[in-house]
Amino acid sequence: MRHSETIKEFAQNCRDEYLADLAELIAIPSVSEEKFEASDEAPFGTYCVRALEKMMELCRSYGLRTRMIGNVIGIAEYGEGERELDIVSHLDVQPAGPGWITDPFTMTVDDDTLYGRGVSDDKGPALAALYAVRALIENGIKLKKTVRLVFGTGEEYAMQDMPYYTNAEPFPPFMFTPDHCYPIVNTKKAASMLAFSADYEPCGTGCRVISVSGGENRGAVPENCTAIIAGITEEALSDAIEKAAQRTGLPFVYEEKDGVFMLESKGVSTHAIKADKGKNAVTAMLELVCALPLAECEAHKLLRRFSETFPHGDVEGREAGLYLSDDISGGSLYNLGIFRFEEGKLTAHIRCTLPYSAEAESFRDLIASAANRIGVNVDRCSFDPGRHIPLDDPYIEKLLKSYELHYGEKAYGLAMGGGCYAHCFPHGVAFGCEPFGTDTRMHGAQEFVKLDVMQRSIAVFAQSIFEICG
Repeated sequence: MRHSETIKEFAQNCRDEYLADLAELIAIPSVSEEKFEASDEAPFGTYCVRALEKMMELCRSYGLRTRMIGNVIGIAEYGEGERELDIVSHLDVQPAGPGWITDPFTMTVDDDTLYGRGVSDDKGPALAALYAVRALIENGIKLKKTVRLVFGTGEEYAMQDMPYYTNAEPFPPFMFTPDHCYPIVNTKKAASMLAFSADYEPCGTGCRVISVSGGENRGAVPENCTAIIAGITEEALSDAIEKAAQRTGLPFVYEEKDGVFMLESKGVSTHAIKADKGKNAVTAMLELVCALPLAECEAHKLLRRFSETFPHGDVEGREAGLYLSDDISGGSLYNLGIFRFEEGKLTAHIRCTLPYSAEAESFRDLIASAANRIGVNVDRCSFDPGRHIPLDDPYIEKLLKSYELHYGEKAYGLAMGGGCYAHCFPHGVAFGCEPFGTDTRMHGAQEFVKLDVMQRSIAVFAQSIFEICG
């Protein structure tokens, strides 16, 4: 393939400049999740605008034509002729959350490993896309058609930034987003966001649960959960903790003050679409709490029904009667990401990754049935359908050939869950940046990326751009 050696050489030699630019982007805490402070001038928060302005500054300095849409979307272009390809990435990030060893907004370089919020999701890949275009510009590789880099600032906030772009601009012939994994995600699994709630009368005597609280982000497996228990002896609690630790494989600690025990469970966080790779601190805590000799009351019955429906370790939804599967995309995954049981109210948020073939109406019927058995209200049951683009699509064939050239291995298609910008376009896929099976702890503490992966992605993206637009 033409220019492959020139592209590869550039990707290998841009290490220091890439690191310096990425460090500046990571230093901007561009969180767009629920807690951002919005305004007409900054719909997804002032830090998101700062990150966008910084990226536009970098794009201009490297020779791209730039413009912005409403302080929400950044556009940078290279090439002549009609627009043929969009590469769409995002500059907003998840909240840092607990458990970091390094400063989440100061990029830390440890040999070939980079740590920081956004290094893998999605500032590192976004910058790799820019450096891919830079590889073409600085080596005098001209394009007959235009490639457009698109940078969003509200992807983590349910992709509410994308209408600013898609309502203002015509769709491209093809797009990809470097916000998933290699070789290519050409089958999108269906997805749903669930929210449950129920009121209860707190139990006033005997062994009782004062509160259970865990998780801050429905998109990540909870790493911590706390509970407050009263009316139990330390001996009985200690014995229950020992048994729960054996069953769940997770550690529990507790403190006692005036006869009240404060418990904490420690899990292993990962992205919700990889719930089977994490260890949920909330479901582990519920298993422990519900195994205690709790007083008989409606509040405790409610808590037990919930725990029995979504037991620890059952991320496929089998006990709830929610397991779904097909031959194209495999089985379902359920992540209990946020849970509160306190002050007379239970609330729970679950992110569901469903097979490609799942249908909205039948899935909602299953959810309604499960909620009825637990005794909770369904406050939300969104549904995002799956889709599939064949591997013999001409654009996809060019991406796969570019991957095979620079990775030296045969490419294949993947069926994956998780929301990404590709779902907002009629003809698009997720392409890069991590090799399939790699867990960079995106959405969790100590998010990381390998520098070699980013450099190789620069080469893959540059080759892909040339094959499509050259």
